[in-house]
Amino acid sequence: MPSPDSWTCNGVPQNGKEYSGLGFPHDPHENYSSDCEICGLPKDSVIVPPPPPPPLPITALLVALLALIIGGGGLFFLFANSCQQGLEKIEGVCIDPFLEPYEVAKSQGDQAINLFNNYQSPEDLEESNNSLENAIKQLQEIPSTALIHPQALQTMEVYTSEKEKIAKLIDLETIVLEKLTKIDKKINEAKKLSDNAKNLSEYEQAKKKWQQLQNELNPEDFKSSQLAFKKIQEYRDQSDWEIQCLDKKISGDGDCCTLTPQPSYCLF
Repeated sequence: MPSPDSWTCNGVPQNGKEYSGLGFPHDPHENYSSDCEICGLPKDSVIVPPPPPPPLPITALLVALLALIIGGGGLFFLFANSCQQGLEKIEGVCIDPFLEPYEVAKSQGDQAINLFNNYQSPEDLEESNNSLENAIKQLQEIPSTALIHPQALQTMEVYTSEKEKIAKLIDLETIVLEKLTKIDKKINEAKKLSDNAKNLSEYEQAKKKWQQLQNELNPEDFKSSQLAFKKIQEYRDQSDWEIQCLDKKISGDGDCCTLTPQPSYCLF
């Protein structure tokens, strides 16, 4: 029985390797050193390598391949159906959830600016100012993380600037309308005076009243007011006609129906 520390060599390598100049077939010989005493082969030449693992059966390969395909397909489906950060899938489409609130606010703000650009009364200005303020509040509710936020900031800057213009114009129109109210009162007084004039002295007094009033009807003083400028021009046209009519009466020709435009009583 061989010793545990010994190994047997027959001169033929068992590990499948070749050893130049060493080894030749011989009877089995028990060795105790690292090399064979007869042929010189090293001890590891008799160590047989373990056999390779058996090949996977074709069924196992197909199952593994199918699992890989399904797994990859699942990942593809997951990525294909996901949205980038900041977007949400709504009815199968990736959109910014704050896009609709932005568009609603912008629509309201744009309508307010359009009303401001075409206002016909102080009430139009107030409505425009309130609508614009509401639109700005809606835009402020859009969080900074929203993709639409940069556009919301730009729109808010525009609306804020326009709102400042409206506020100044409201103040201006309020002051101008107060002046117009006073002028309108004077117009009515002058008209009453000229309508009731019966003699030369009263004609001249009425004419003087209209001339004094004309000094207050300088369109340049009201050109910054869209509402007042047109009204002042109407007052001036009226005062010009009244003065011309009074001149005719002073000269002895009291027929004002030859003037243009004709007064309403000339049409009957």
